[in-house]
Amino acid sequence: MDIQQTEDDIIERLTAKLTDNIDSDVEIIPLPDADTELLPKFGKRRLIVAYNGDEAMPDSNISAVQQDLDTTFAIGFFGKVTRGEKGIYALKRKVENALIGFAPTGCQKLTYNSFKFIENRDKVFNYLLLIKTISVLIEMPDDEPTYPAFKELKISQ
Repeated sequence: MDIQQTEDDIIERLTAKLTDNIDSDVEIIPLPDADTELLPKFGKRRLIVAYNGDEAMPDSNISAVQQDLDTTFAIGFFGKVTRGEKGIYALKRKVENALIGFAPTGCQKLTYNSFKFIENRDKVFNYLLLIKTISVLIEMPDDEPTYPAFKELKISQ
């Protein structure tokens, strides 16, 4: 799975689905490099999409390794109000409708994990939605296969 590609797929999906006039003030961006860029601009709401980690599921295969990864992405919600048609709760419902069941490149369909309040900083509420998917990690073989060296070859008749 290409993490940046998956984040881009999620951003593209949200941008395409949040087209109401009510949501024209929503900025949808990947996680910025500087934490000073987290808060939205004046009069805007902001969604920040970020890879949140993954956990490998057990691999029972005895040949080449192929493991499913339980992969999580976080959607950070930033806004001045929580209730009403321009509130975070209404936006949460729209984001869930846009993403649950959507399959980014190289992943299975997204599923809901959790939603929680993080903080209120500078009069801006911050909530976090976690969504999950299954991706696959596959062993990359060496360029040349290795075989045991023959020491002696006996032919019996």
